[in-house]
Amino acid sequence: MKTKIQEYLKSPDVTSLAKSTQELYKNALRYLGRYLESNSGMHKDEVIDKDFFDRFTLYLSTTRNLSGKSIQQYLTCIKIFLKWNGTPVEYTYKITNKERKQNKRKHMDRWFTELDISKCLAYEFSNNGKSLRNKIMVRLLIETGCRVRELSFVTGNDIDVEDGIIYLRDSKTEPRPAFFSPETGDLLRGLQASNLFNEDNVFPDVKAIKGIITKMLTDLGLKGEKDGRGGHTFRHFTASYLFYSGDLRLQDIAFLLGDAPETIAKIYLHPTPLMLRERVVKGWGWDV
Repeated sequence: MKTKIQEYLKSPDVTSLAKSTQELYKNALRYLGRYLESNSGMHKDEVIDKDFFDRFTLYLSTTRNLSGKSIQQYLTCIKIFLKWNGTPVEYTYKITNKERKQNKRKHMDRWFTELDISKCLAYEFSNNGKSLRNKIMVRLLIETGCRVRELSFVTGNDIDVEDGIIYLRDSKTEPRPAFFSPETGDLLRGLQASNLFNEDNVFPDVKAIKGIITKMLTDLGLKGEKDGRGGHTFRHFTASYLFYSGDLRLQDIAFLLGDAPETIAKIYLHPTPLMLRERVVKGWGWDV
């Protein structure tokens, strides 16, 4: 099993993933390898089935003191590995109601509000010759809901300023068009006059983009330690705003964000109080 794990981690199935996701797979399979080694030895064949996972999850929660959410993530990685290995196993691990509520309370403050978004749009980057590019970068993350990685691969040829279209050609899911506001279009016209707008990538790499966003959020007082806020959080606001305030169908939002409708519904919709209030007022027909 140890050899198979190493082979899998070096395969394109893993190496093509984002660095953080690769680390998740490495950690999950490292726990699996250690557990197999400590309990039955790497040279002995142990059947990995439901009973095995019952013992393994108990080990992760008690001996390794992992949260239910972490165990779920690790088991997902391990089950994908086992399927790749030709030894698939069906197993479901349920988080306790207590932890589920704790997670929901923790995440309630993670998502951006309309005021947070306004602060990000108004943020003035330091004038280092790239402030205009950085401002556009933030606007595109908000308006298109694209992934940071997708934005990092955008070239000058992928942007149609006149029609307000950006083509996200390098995507981990579906290549697709996305759309930006006339205000962002005006800023892009200014960027076109600079040497930053060419056939090469207009925006920096993923690590640099994340660093720029993190600094902005920190400066604005919108980021705390380990709160999970970053460039990807804009994607959640975009989906929520288009659904609750823009009245777009889930299918339309899923296409725009390059995801499945069920994923959008389950993962990305976090209505702010203002979004919900507007819909309730409209539903009741209140004159406010």
